[in-house]
This record gives sequence, C-alpha cells and structure tokens, in this order.
Amino acid sequence: MAAKIISGKCKNNFGTINNKIPIQDNFSNTKVYISLKNERSKIDYFEFSNLLWISNFNPTNSYPDYKIGTEWAGKYSIVLNTNNLKFGWGILELMSQNYFSQPQELNGRKNSLQIYIPCRVAIVVL
Repeated sequence: MAAKIISGKCKNNFGTINNKIPIQDNFSNTKVYISLKNERSKIDYFEFSNLLWISNFNPTNSYPDYKIGTEWAGKYSIVLNTNNLKFGWGILELMSQNYFSQPQELNGRKNSLQIYIPCRVAIVVL
C-alpha cells in the first residue's frame, strides 16, 4: 500500500513540475530537432521549443562530461531531473548546476555543452 501512495505522489509531483517548465512556443508551431539517438550508450537528446531534453536509458552507465550538440549559445540550467527526490529517487541533485555552451559544432548543431548524465534519467535543460 505504501509503495502505491509513494508512486502516486511521485507521478503527481512529476506532472506538476513538468507543467511549470517555461515553453516559449505553441506546441503546434514547434519543430523537434532530434540531435542524437545512440543505441550503444542509450543516450537520446533533442531540442523542443526553447528546451533541450536529454535521456539516458542505460541501466548501469553514467556519463560525466557527455558532449551534447545544441543550436543555442549561452548558459543552461536543469529545470527537470527525474533523479530528483520529488520523483522517488533522490540519487543525485543536479538542479543547482549551470552549464555553458561552446561554439563547437556537434551533430549538425552550431554549439555544444558538456553535462553529467546519470544512468536511468531524463533531464530537461533551459
């Protein structure tokens, strides 16, 4: 019973935080640019509106300083991290870190940044 209560609370927290992410564009006018789908590392990332969505589906491998291609230059902050304690994990707290892009082209995008990506996580960066 307790697991169901925790699970429901975590799903509710995820939905609440997900709805607060500041998306600039109307969904119907926004294009998604898929930068990478890597079967070996299990990393996927894509740009949607003003956000960079990063997923690591690998159950055991985390990646320090993983290089991500992005169109936008500037400072990035994590606005959603599924390893957050609010979602029932609480393994790593990455929310307070900032990341800065470099003008180095990667995967067809003008800029890139390096970010720590833990195993089994989805991160949204703004």
